[in-house]
Amino acid sequence: EDIIIGTPIAARRHADLQDIIGMFVNTLAMRNYPSGEKKFADFFNQVKQNTIAAYENQEYQFDDLVDKLCTERDASRNPIFDAAFNLLNQAEYTGENQIDKKNEEFSPQNNSSKFDLTLTGIDSGECLHFSFEYCTKLFQTAAIERFICYFRKIISEMGLTIHQKISDIEIIS
Repeated sequence: EDIIIGTPIAARRHADLQDIIGMFVNTLAMRNYPSGEKKFADFFNQVKQNTIAAYENQEYQFDDLVDKLCTERDASRNPIFDAAFNLLNQAEYTGENQIDKKNEEFSPQNNSSKFDLTLTGIDSGECLHFSFEYCTKLFQTAAIERFICYFRKIISEMGLTIHQKISDIEIIS
């Protein structure tokens, strides 16, 4: 009931940075509380408000946050979160996650992972494609495939479950 998810942000809001070559990426740590008693719609609105607030404070450097919150660092762990989410606009993105229209909408990726679990969504304009990248020391492919089934079930029933309590949402078909 207390989840922190990291997401990358292109930190180029200042006009002086627009013409500079280089990578300006910051990480936002977004903390949310999906209590089972909350209605999904209420939780969704809280996530939306927290996301807006995080984007408004995106200039605050992640390393400064880590220094402020963590007294000890462990090189084998990410200091604040273990799960990441990244939403990409296919029209603006031509990197390694470029989608093939023939592929499924969901796919597990068991290549080298920077986090325990990363969900990447790619908006192709026609639909959203998702890939789950995961740490193979923690998850087996079968477990990730079950997560994909749970995710599909929740998404497919989103219109029906929006006013249900989170604890009442069925994830198993």
